[in-house]
Formats: sequence, C-alpha cells, structure tokens
Amino acid sequence: VDKLFHVIQTVVNQAAVRIPTGVLNSVLADAQTRVQPPTDKGRRLKIYYMTQIGVKPPHFVIFCNDAKLFHFSYQRYIENQVRSTFGLMGTPIRITIRQKGDKEDSAMLSYFTQDLGIAPGWLVLAAVGIAFVSYCLGCLNGAVTVSKYILRDDVRDYGSGNGGLTNFCRVHGGPLTILVVLADVLKAVASVLFAAWLAGRITPELVTLSKYWAGLFCLLGHMFPFNYQFRGGKGVLSGGIVAILIDWRVALVVWGGFLILALLTRIVSLGAIWAGLSFPVVTFFVFRDPLITILGTICGLLLLWKHRANMKRLLAGKEPKFSFKRNPPPRNTPREPEEDRVEEPAAEEEQ
Repeated sequence: VDKLFHVIQTVVNQAAVRIPTGVLNSVLADAQTRVQPPTDKGRRLKIYYMTQIGVKPPHFVIFCNDAKLFHFSYQRYIENQVRSTFGLMGTPIRITIRQKGDKEDSAMLSYFTQDLGIAPGWLVLAAVGIAFVSYCLGCLNGAVTVSKYILRDDVRDYGSGNGGLTNFCRVHGGPLTILVVLADVLKAVASVLFAAWLAGRITPELVTLSKYWAGLFCLLGHMFPFNYQFRGGKGVLSGGIVAILIDWRVALVVWGGFLILALLTRIVSLGAIWAGLSFPVVTFFVFRDPLITILGTICGLLLLWKHRANMKRLLAGKEPKFSFKRNPPPRNTPREPEEDRVEEPAAEEEQ
C-alpha cells in the first residue's frame, strides 16, 4: 500500500511538471541530430521550436514548416525523447503540431485563450498595464531628478548632455551618485517584479515574456522620459539589471562581456555596445522563443541606437576613456548636439 501511494504521488508530480522552453528545445535539437526529420516528395520537415503551454497533463506545442510532413512515428519519437529525458513515464502527454503558415502570434494567443482558458481581454489589460507601469517607472531618471531637484542644476546641460550615471559622475560626483544608482536599479527591479507577479497570477507560462516586455518599456522610459522632454540616459545600468532579473545565463554573457571590455579598454561605451549586440543573441539561445527573441532584439537595438555617436567616435579613434576623476565642463555653456561632440572628454558612455 505504501508503494502504491508513492507511485500515485510520483504520477501526480509528473503531470504537474513544467519544463523551461530553452531546456525543452535543447532536447529537441539533440533528438533531431540523432534522427533526422522525415521527408516527403523532396520536402523535409523543419522543426522550429517547441514550448510547453499546459500541465495536468503536460501539453507541448511544436512549430514546423508543414504539419503534413510531421509523421505520427516521428511525433512518437519526440514524445519518447521528452518522456525519457524528464521522467514523464507515468503521465499522458499532449503534443500539438502547428505549421509556419499559422501566424505564430495568433497561434500563441489561441493557446493562452483556448487551452489555458484565459480571456483575451485579461491578456490585453495585463500587457497594457505592465507597459504603462514600467514606462512610468523608467521615467524616474535618477541623474536628472537628483541634479534638478537636489542640486538645482540640470546635468543634461553639461558634458555629453545625457541624463546618465557617467555624466552625473563627471559633472557632480560625490555621495549623491549613490542615489542615482539606486534610482536606476530600483526602477528596473520594480518593473520586472511587477510584471512577473501580474503574469504569474494569469499563468506561469507568461512570466519570462512579461519580464522582457517590462524591461523594454522601462528602457523606453529611461531613454525617452515624458516628464523630462524625452531626453534621458542610454539605459545601460537599468538594462543590465533587467538582464540579471531575467536569467542568470543572459546576465552572465551580457555583464561578463561588458566588464571585460570596459575594464581592459577603460571605454565603457565599448562594453555597452557588446551588451546591445549580445542581449538578443543569448536570449535566442537560452529561450528559443520567437516572441521573447523579438523583444530582446528590440531592447538591443535601442541600446545600440543610443550609442550611435559613441560608435562614430570609436571608428574615428576619438572615444575618450573613462576616469573616476571628476572633470566637469565649463558651466553655463550651450549644449552641443550629441553627434557633433567628438572631442570633449566628458562625451563618454552614459548610463
């Protein structure tokens, strides 16, 4: 009898298991390497990715180029690979095949609304609410707020003209820099945690996607704050905190490359460019999810776009190196456009 109850509890646990998309797609890739997908009349089955959309029993969706090419024997092979890898030997498994002809965003929406029983209105309301809250939090720019309301002087009128941490250090410096760092860190943390909490109340399947969604709008608020004439910082520190909160593997690649480049060259913008380039790439390899990859790519492109002037200076060999020494520019001087500022030492990367 004791063994019977143990078996029952094991099956119940198996039915409720959730497998991260990245891990699931690693197993899928290994399975395709061992046994190639079938062909029919010269056309080969191409499997794009696999994700779990439900539990009790575990429900998986596989996207491919043509559902007709997905022979039942190969589907059974994939199912057996999933069962043996994750120990799902005592529970039924549902596998749904979707082909590329289906609009992936519409298909994913139908999974959430039909398979998980979530009303579309709640999804839209949650997405709008997360975007609004995250953008407003992003608009709480630490460098501009501290300089305007505590020091009574706008940091954007000096140096590179950006409302970022590095420019604040050069122009003002001092212990108030801690407030700037805390503001940029805490708003990113609040945005991502709020999104994860709200998405988790709907379905855990939305948590990772909601973190990227919140991070994107937090960056938009930091870069283009409505309360500061849409002139903000470049989003490096806030974006880095978002990466940490999303996944340790994403943070390891982004922060690892950033620190190595910044410390070796003392050019912070070079590390920031690495972050913008690597963020969407590591996002793809970790999660293997098209919607998440799209959001990660937009975040990376925003970061690179804000550093376009730095890239010009790097190519021209005129990008200055970072120094902790305070070197404020002359006060009460007109601020030059960022693209024309190529010789001022204060024109380095801004957070």
